[in-house]
Amino acid sequence: MTIVTDTFILRIINFDEIVNDILKNFRKNISEPPTCERDVQKHFRNFYDVIEYNFLKEKERVTYCGKDFVPDFTYLILNMAIEIKFVNTKEKIKKIMEEMVTDIAAYSQKWKYILFIVYDKGKIRNVDRFTREFHHDNDNKIRCIVIKE
Repeated sequence: MTIVTDTFILRIINFDEIVNDILKNFRKNISEPPTCERDVQKHFRNFYDVIEYNFLKEKERVTYCGKDFVPDFTYLILNMAIEIKFVNTKEKIKKIMEEMVTDIAAYSQKWKYILFIVYDKGKIRNVDRFTREFHHDNDNKIRCIVIKE
């Protein structure tokens, strides 16, 4: 849906459209393989600038159990938090899964939609099983996308 005002055009999209768009197009926009999470965040920022999504980078926060949690990106119109993860070793898989569980508990306090984008350097063997753990449609809608190198 598109809303036209006197000063700008605002494209309204839903959570599933964003997920599908990332699944379909994000990997195509990575010209240089990332070497760390920051690289993936930069590629994601370039991706959403081209698509003209109005995501905010590390601007919103929520306090949970006495600790501040800051998602990598937020989309205020949709009440959505996006977290980027980078897997380059087998050992990091378990650590990232633990981080994601903690992120879900914290982010669910403030955001209705939570999306994890995991860039995998070939270490996640069973992507379906990995993503299934982070697929919820309760009070919060949660998805996990694995982008394979």
